[in-house]
Amino acid sequence: MTNIKVNLFAYPEIFKNGEKINFPFKKAEALIFYMVLYKQASRDTIVNLLWGDLEEAVAKKNLRNAVYSIKRIFNEEVLVSPKRSVIMLNPEINVEVDIERFLSSNFEESIDVYKGDFLEGFYLKYEEHFEEWVLELREYYKDLYIHKLQEIIEVYESSRNITKLKKYCKALILVDEYNEKAYRTIMYSYKEEGKYDKAIYVYNKLLDLLKKELEVSPDEKTINLYKEIINIKSSGKVSEECDEFSFFYGRNKELTLLKNNYNDFILNKPARAPIVIGEAGIGKSSLICKFLSTINTNKINVISTVCYQAEEEYLLKPWNNVFNQISNIINSENVKVSQELIEIISCIFPTFQFDKRNHANIYKSMDMIKYQAAEEAAIKILNECTKNKKLILFFDDIQWIDKLSITMLKNLILQNGNGNILPILVSREEYNNKIINFLNQLKVKNLISEIQLHRLNKEQTVEFISKYIPNFNLDNEKIEAIYEETEGNIFFITEVLNNIKESKDFNLISPKMENILQTRLYSLNKDERKILNIISVFFDKVNFQNLKELCNYDDFELIDIIGELKNKCIIKESFENENINIQFTHQKMREFVYSKAGLFEKKILHEKIGQLIEENLKHNLADNIFNSKLIYHFERSGNKLKSLKYMIKELNMYLQSHHELFPVVNEELQNTTLGFLTDVEAYDKFKRFNNILYEIKETSDNRKELKELKITLQYMIGRDYIRRGRYTEGVKIMENIINEGSSEVDVSHILNSYKQLIYYSMNIYNSVEMDKYLKRALDIAIENNLKEEIPILYRLTGFQKIMQSKYEEAEDILKKSIDRFNELRDRNKYVLNIAAAYDFLGEVKKRENKFEEALKSYETAITMCEENHIKQGLPIFYTHAAYAACELNIADTSKVYIEKALNMYEKMDVIWEKASAYGILALILSKSKDNTEALKAFVKAETYYKLLKNPQEYDILEGIKQRINIIKISL
Repeated sequence: MTNIKVNLFAYPEIFKNGEKINFPFKKAEALIFYMVLYKQASRDTIVNLLWGDLEEAVAKKNLRNAVYSIKRIFNEEVLVSPKRSVIMLNPEINVEVDIERFLSSNFEESIDVYKGDFLEGFYLKYEEHFEEWVLELREYYKDLYIHKLQEIIEVYESSRNITKLKKYCKALILVDEYNEKAYRTIMYSYKEEGKYDKAIYVYNKLLDLLKKELEVSPDEKTINLYKEIINIKSSGKVSEECDEFSFFYGRNKELTLLKNNYNDFILNKPARAPIVIGEAGIGKSSLICKFLSTINTNKINVISTVCYQAEEEYLLKPWNNVFNQISNIINSENVKVSQELIEIISCIFPTFQFDKRNHANIYKSMDMIKYQAAEEAAIKILNECTKNKKLILFFDDIQWIDKLSITMLKNLILQNGNGNILPILVSREEYNNKIINFLNQLKVKNLISEIQLHRLNKEQTVEFISKYIPNFNLDNEKIEAIYEETEGNIFFITEVLNNIKESKDFNLISPKMENILQTRLYSLNKDERKILNIISVFFDKVNFQNLKELCNYDDFELIDIIGELKNKCIIKESFENENINIQFTHQKMREFVYSKAGLFEKKILHEKIGQLIEENLKHNLADNIFNSKLIYHFERSGNKLKSLKYMIKELNMYLQSHHELFPVVNEELQNTTLGFLTDVEAYDKFKRFNNILYEIKETSDNRKELKELKITLQYMIGRDYIRRGRYTEGVKIMENIINEGSSEVDVSHILNSYKQLIYYSMNIYNSVEMDKYLKRALDIAIENNLKEEIPILYRLTGFQKIMQSKYEEAEDILKKSIDRFNELRDRNKYVLNIAAAYDFLGEVKKRENKFEEALKSYETAITMCEENHIKQGLPIFYTHAAYAACELNIADTSKVYIEKALNMYEKMDVIWEKASAYGILALILSKSKDNTEALKAFVKAETYYKLLKNPQEYDILEGIKQRINIIKISL
């Protein structure tokens, strides 16, 4: 007897005696689908369904042809006609239809039958009646399927069968994606299993879906469940972060050292910051995590951060993660922190989010922060956060820490003395000079202690094996082989034993250490290996959403794959700002997986990841934290243009503020710092960037962007030359940029080049050159309606008039500059320029010997800066005020101002008027009869004068020299 099997759910298929039947005509196929469902039908009904737009005679002819085609395809009478007006399914043939099983089977069998929508993907062109019939049944069966799912979910909710519950809720979401109860039930299921990360994945998926598609939030029940999961997860944060180290062997001596030191710390006794040193894979991080799991986190806060080799050249990266976590402590424990500190830290560390409501506005009101100010603010905030609880700072892999991060760490330890903040550090043995110097400086103060970790000996290896796999009886020969191949390195021993646990086959152990890692990957299926390769392309971690965008799996498939890899101890999950990040359990495994991935695959992934990061940039200061990642990925994708773009952006961020005279306070400048890079370091970067530019081939696609990068780099180099007094080279570069002006060059580059030439003219006190550059710059600003540039140029014109001794004109145009600044919409951006205009007004009055009026103007400039927490410009204003006060014989005031000025000069890599400051100090000291110190101050003044050779400063120093009773000095 013939057996025909018909599947109508999902894309339809028909089988005869197990062999798939292919139809040459879709309408013949549609006819058989209809007939297996209804068994019989009138000819008129079928004709209307399939050929409703044709004349009756033609339509019935087509029906006869279709019946004949079916007979020919099956080689027997599948359809018969017991009477002329009716067609029916041949009762002699056994026909099995999936829909019948769906309707008649029990819950689970019925649900398993439903593979997709009724006749999914099957269409007939221009047959509206057929389409209406399909859509009606499609919705009917889908609704019936949803109802069956809901009923079976209720059954398994009652019986608390978590596995079945998750399975059918996932199935429900596939057909009813907005069913929030199903999401909530899955979240609850994962919570019951202790899989909090997966519950959070599900919530975030729902959150994104509702926000993107419906612009609504989850209901209160879902939000409350989410909060409950977050609280559970947060309460066990330390132990969860160290899940991969749940098995721990030995190291009792080292643990005791850590615990004893911690007890001293808690009891306010002298404590030392421990640094655990050893080779990769020796168990350093495992030791720290084991120790942290023993402390009571209700009495102490623990913050951890990791230094990555890929970010070693980029400044303060490890501290970004620290202050991200610090912001959580401030919010959760209601720590009182001054607004000034909040603003400084928010600019230096974009991940610091003390108050999300005001976070965006902070960037628009903050001055350019110097490194010393940043460090001072950072240490103050850390100390503020220890008023309720002491703090442990765990820095992992500090052999890759950048120079400023380790300087801040050193100064924190020196200032705090491990009193209420205890750093705990981990480093590989192959650390460099900066680590050696760091250790030596702290050892002298008895503030740090080294804990050396060594490989396991043979006896310890035997004991480790017996505890790690107690149910496996390995003979001495195999244990000896493990010890010889791993040489007592715990990471390699663990990987070998994991191989044995998973495969139960000792022979899978490879003869070389490198291949031990390869054997760990043997058991992975294709999907798991694919995900692992993607994760390895990230040098640190990847969040779930980004991982999903890089692969073709749906959420629940990806969750399951991640779960399997986590169960195999290859990856781990970490919790950060209500997001789940995924990374390797050990950096050595990541490096190995990455090295084995295909070159083309890695190149494509790096490019995609770089593009993904770019797409998510917010185009504000917070983007700067991604520069190092963008450089990393675009460099490795071979996209030299993009990598150079972000290299230049990163460098410009560290150079710009101290290369400008009273710059506009904008987002790009707010995070710039002084003391970050030495001149040699900056020069080396300029040279490297020029070499990369030379390697990039110009094409029609990249011509404009390449030219933009070339001009930006040239501008930075020229600005650096001018700043350091190498005027010939700097002026030549600026003139070249101006002369290259074209439609492809942004007008801002030309205007900024003119401004650098104006600053150069100020430095050499050449009013004629300055007048020429000012007129050209003003023409450009007026022609392009650059309203914010015009008052800046008026201010500089005012100074040029001062240089020409045209004091009345200078005063008029400076007041005009202030008025124009005050008319601008975002006046706060120009506070520093307004203050500088008042300073120049003070200069006018000083030259007119009206020192009281001069001091008043200087103090107006000082007050504006101090009230707005602006540091740039203040040392100059203090210097000028000190001189005016000195001329007025207000000794105490002049001394206070000059001390403030010199204190700031010492913290800032600024030499503008630094010579004058030391000259004024010499004058003040001379007036107080301290000629020895006056001489020392004047020698310093001479040194700084020679750097800029500013004629204005020459006149000031010459005048001071004539008034003080010291030996003659030749300027």
